[in-house]
Amino acid sequence: MKPRIQLLAVLMTLAITTRGSAELVVTIGNANLANGQATVDVTLGNNGTVPLSLDQFGFEFQIVPVGNAPAELSFVNPQPQPFADPAYVFYGNSLATPTLGAVMTTGTLNDTYLGGDATADGSNVTIPAGSSSFLLTQLTVSLNGLYLKTPGMFQIVLTPSSLAASGSPSADTFFQYADSQGNEHYLDYTSNAGTITIPTIAGGPGSVPEPSSLAMVAAGTVFGLLARGGRSWLAAARWPRGAMRDPEPLGFE
Repeated sequence: MKPRIQLLAVLMTLAITTRGSAELVVTIGNANLANGQATVDVTLGNNGTVPLSLDQFGFEFQIVPVGNAPAELSFVNPQPQPFADPAYVFYGNSLATPTLGAVMTTGTLNDTYLGGDATADGSNVTIPAGSSSFLLTQLTVSLNGLYLKTPGMFQIVLTPSSLAASGSPSADTFFQYADSQGNEHYLDYTSNAGTITIPTIAGGPGSVPEPSSLAMVAAGTVFGLLARGGRSWLAAARWPRGAMRDPEPLGFE
């Protein structure tokens, strides 16, 4: 009996270790802004050895300059919608259709993209172990024509960039699943920032702003003022199911 007990103990240890190894990975693509605009995919993956479940998520993406980037990069407004793409994680079962999120101004013009989605029927989507092909969204960025058009580099980051399931999530970025009783739980996640490289582009110091660019700044300023007070509206519109944003921080099962 003793060898069997020892074998059982080893198997239980392996099972616990395996269950604890799964983690959601958010990867933001890289792009060269050669034509003044670029679109990158944001994908979901599972770097563990067991499947993960997901029934809702929220996100906040921000554009961050690398070093002393003289240009200014913005999210295009509106952003592309992923619902018709078969690779989309909630394809055919989306609560957020037709709009995934909203572009906002936090620091520089249109530097933040806030949004989220959930399965329309409340069920979980399975993300297999080792997979990395689920689409979370696409992000389109463009160079703001009012600033110096010289080489530079930016990163698109998820805020916060990572989270342990036992921690307290950001108000806007989270990934959750429902257990067999319908209770929501946070998932661990990490993220890989995307890099946007701006090569030499025509124009430079002393360029005169286009009238359309001035109008865009004025519109962006008004939208920014509205957006700063609009996150509660976005949350209310995005999460109509009662207890969706009040899960127990217990990790995946």
